[in-house]
Amino acid sequence: MKTIGDLYHEVVERNPSWSSCACFIEAIRGRRLKPRAVHRAFKKLVDKEDYSGVGLDGLFAFLDTLIIVPKK
Repeated sequence: MKTIGDLYHEVVERNPSWSSCACFIEAIRGRRLKPRAVHRAFKKLVDKEDYSGVGLDGLFAFLDTLIIVPKK
């Protein structure tokens, strides 16, 4: 199974002109991921300039709508 970082870097290679935030969204969209892992990876992989001025709580809530949360 590929990590979020691996998925992200594949999208970046295919779309070099996209922002890091757009690449991250494309990498996680429709995948079965845990929200905490997505939030942690977002902070690690996405340039802060791409989301400066935006509240992280709202941004994380949006990202959570793009993933499929695994059942316990």
